[in-house]
Amino acid sequence: MKHNSLRNVTMFFALFILFAPFIISPNAHCLEDYSLQYEVITNSSEAEVIVRHGDIDNMGFGWPDGFDLFSGESTPAHYYPWTVNQDDAVGTDRIMVVSSNGVVPMPCGADGYTSTTSRPDNSPQTIQIAMPSLNNPIKKILLQIFVDDFQAPVWCGNYEVLINNIRVPELEQIINSLNQTGPIGKLITFQFPDYILASLQNSRAISILIDDTTTGAGDGFAFDFFRLLINPKGEYQKSGTITGSVYDAKTGKAISNAKVSVNEMLDTTTDSDGYFELSDVPAGMAGITASATGYESKTETVELVMDDIASIDFYLLEKEQSDVCDLTDSDGDGVIDTWDHCLDTPANSYVDRYGCPAKVDDKPPVSSDCELSTLSQDLMLNVPIIKYDVPLLDTIYIWADLKFTPTNDNKIFFELKDYGIINND
Repeated sequence: MKHNSLRNVTMFFALFILFAPFIISPNAHCLEDYSLQYEVITNSSEAEVIVRHGDIDNMGFGWPDGFDLFSGESTPAHYYPWTVNQDDAVGTDRIMVVSSNGVVPMPCGADGYTSTTSRPDNSPQTIQIAMPSLNNPIKKILLQIFVDDFQAPVWCGNYEVLINNIRVPELEQIINSLNQTGPIGKLITFQFPDYILASLQNSRAISILIDDTTTGAGDGFAFDFFRLLINPKGEYQKSGTITGSVYDAKTGKAISNAKVSVNEMLDTTTDSDGYFELSDVPAGMAGITASATGYESKTETVELVMDDIASIDFYLLEKEQSDVCDLTDSDGDGVIDTWDHCLDTPANSYVDRYGCPAKVDDKPPVSSDCELSTLSQDLMLNVPIIKYDVPLLDTIYIWADLKFTPTNDNKIFFELKDYGIINND
């Protein structure tokens, strides 16, 4: 596999000047026009740029008096089916049913959305959000989706999320935890991981597809709008606090210095008693992940309402002591399936540690003549490119020499032999 020895992630975004037709609000500081199907607002109190796909009208049913759709609260139940307004943005305000339904047998029955709609009208649709030209490099993007009637746990579904054709397991975890019987709607706020930001360097649009292509689940769903906050500013306007503790699942002892993160946005570490507190967490569905050295990480979802405090405890299992890793590479791009986010990368091309296309700088890949050696699977996830953010938006990377020993059944033993820092010029 060829690896990019990226030196400064900000170089990706310096080239990210995109052009697309868009609507700019007459006053950059005024509230959004919820009736517009596509809107761009610049220089708001929330973010440098806000891009929205779809009007904000709760599937056309409107919002109850006094209801704050950004508060994290669920909407009251509404009736179904409803007549689709063909003027609504693609993929919004319409019932969709997972594409595997009707292709394979339903594992656990079906919901009302499935039984009251039919193909092709209820086929899942890809969201295409045109990107405006930007004055500044992209440092962060928050995605807000108002989702409706997802019930994967009830109907035995398994949703996949593709952003620019790259799977996003962190967002899949949240979607697959939803139980929105009613049907009811709720806001999700999610930060794009670094591997998604890197994929946007030459994009004039962001595509989003949420679908279950494998289980045949009888699960219908809908979206009211998709909203991008590009380079968000300061604290989140509608937020709450999440507290809890992290314990060893077998002994019940507190785990200190465990990392706890939320929706790829915020993180903290536990104290000597295993306690953590995350403040200024955007209201809505929050995916909370706890991890610690020597333990399997675990992710849970929490419904957080504005100004409330939600609590959750984690019980982590110790990792099994195994140095064997499955090396299956279905698409032949040089990245094993376990870590491959980009499943259509051409073989023998340069890729980053997520299996996505990457540029090569003027230096050859570091440590190209690794010696043979054994290393834990977790560490393998982070080599040869391990990124640490440092002041002034600079980035450093660590190279690693690996010794690997192939075994039967497409598996391998591998070990870290040496490592060092790649200095940026």
